[in-house]
Amino acid sequence: MLAGRGLRRALGAGSCKRAIQAGLVPPLLAEGRPAPAWHLTGHDRQAYHPGAFWAWLAFLPPWREGPSVRAILEDLEDRRHRIESLDVRIFVVMPKAVEPLGRLAAGLGLGFPLCSDANGAVAVRFHAAIRTPFGPWIVPTAYLVNPRGTLRMAQRGVPPAEAVVRTVLAIRQATPDGV
Repeated sequence: MLAGRGLRRALGAGSCKRAIQAGLVPPLLAEGRPAPAWHLTGHDRQAYHPGAFWAWLAFLPPWREGPSVRAILEDLEDRRHRIESLDVRIFVVMPKAVEPLGRLAAGLGLGFPLCSDANGAVAVRFHAAIRTPFGPWIVPTAYLVNPRGTLRMAQRGVPPAEAVVRTVLAIRQATPDGV
């Protein structure tokens, strides 16, 4: 919370928008380039890393466990079976320790991992964080990575889960090999 308040104080009202305008937020990684390496621990204490599957990585800030984060997580859970039927695995990445993520996942009955990126290193590699003296300031960001490890979609904010389905279906229709 301190990082968010300190950065908001430094940037003033409308901080996220102004930060983007001021160039403080790194640009999204370009679609079509290789995804950065990532190795994370889920709330279930399992290790997660890239593989021969589609990965939906959603980076969320820790101080937004209110209605907005709940709505995003519930939307993903509501459409999880449809997303997984397309061989897409959902990974929500937050700069929190495993234990609080476990409580959040249990409380919402999530069937996908909430992954700990406590120091924000993975978020920084994915240009989803700003380094501050107080720790990483996460900018909500989503990426879709294909089984070859190529970024196929990049977006600030986390779109509705149905957009993941539409994006994967569109890519599969538009490309000869479906990736």
